[in-house]
Formats: sequence, C-alpha cells, structure tokens
Amino acid sequence: MKKITTLLLIILVFISCSNDGEDTLLLDSSSLVGTYEWIVTQGGSGYIYNTPDNSNSTGSLTITSNTVTFIFNGEVTIQGNYHLEVKNSDLLNEAMSAMVLDNGTYYLIDYDENSIILIEDVPNGFSYGYVKLL
Repeated sequence: MKKITTLLLIILVFISCSNDGEDTLLLDSSSLVGTYEWIVTQGGSGYIYNTPDNSNSTGSLTITSNTVTFIFNGEVTIQGNYHLEVKNSDLLNEAMSAMVLDNGTYYLIDYDENSIILIEDVPNGFSYGYVKLL
C-alpha cells in the first residue's frame, strides 16, 4: 500500500509540473543553492524504496551556483560542474528544468523552496528526494 501511495504521489508531482512556457520552466540556479539532506530514493526495474531509516544510510546534496556534490554514507559519489536547461522529458513527454552535469548526465528537477527531487529521465530510472537544511 505504501508503494502505491508513493507512486501516486510521484505521478501527481509530474502532472503538477506541466507548463507551456519554456522561460518559466528554467530555474534560476541561485534558488537551488544550499545543502540538502537525502530522504528517499525510489524506482528501478524492481522498484526500490530506500530511506535513511530502512537502509541505515545517510546522504546529502550540496549545490552552489555552478557545482554540485552528492555524498552517500560519508563518501563523495558525484562532484562537478553543472548548468540548468530545459529538457524535453523522454519519459513524461513534456519540457522540464534539468540539472545537466559536465559528463552529460542530467536529472529532471522538481523543486520548491524546502525540497528538491532529482529524476533520472530513463526507463526504470530512480528519483532522489532531498530536503533543504537551514
């Protein structure tokens, strides 16, 4: 039941993110700047749902105006430069803001002032949820 509720929540988030104007879709990188605490990873072909509690893991995300650092269990897993652009989602068939890393990897972004969800735009991809630390 928890998986169904979570899946419905993700679908609602995707639906609520639709917008017609590309200019309004592109986020300002200064709004993303901050440190975030990892709260959930979900998705994949077997559908996993990991949180700090059920996986005994910790994670964080630090975003500056042009760099991003992912830390999982105390180790840097990804670190580098990024830029923001509007991408046409392969999965959702709509345009969304995306964080594009220098290596070409990108994550669709669902953002509000207190949290960020980074979404892999591939079949069986994962979504990573974070809450902003004050």
